Amino acid sequence: MDNVERVAKAIYERVNGRGCRPWVNIDHKAAYRDQARAAIAAMEGPSEGMVKAGVDFALGVSLSSEYKWPDYVSDLYRVMSAAALKGREG
Repeated sequence: MDNVERVAKAIYERVNGRGCRPWVNIDHKAAYRDQARAAIAAMEGPSEGMVKAGVDFALGVSLSSEYKWPDYVSDLYRVMSAAALKGREG
């Protein structure tokens, strides 16, 4: 499932609440995908808080044979996304 689909599914589930029809069973996904694209586009650039969280994380990282660039980038993305969700501004 790509990011647009994951965000669309999350929007659908948030709007329709617990017990809603499973995502795979709904026919009207296009509107949720459009909302997902808009939400993702709004996050195109990082906030100051996201940058600070990313720098704080990066300064504590050491790459190794076990912890490689793909691991680092994935973890950095998660740290910065978490900062965005918390509304961290510095």
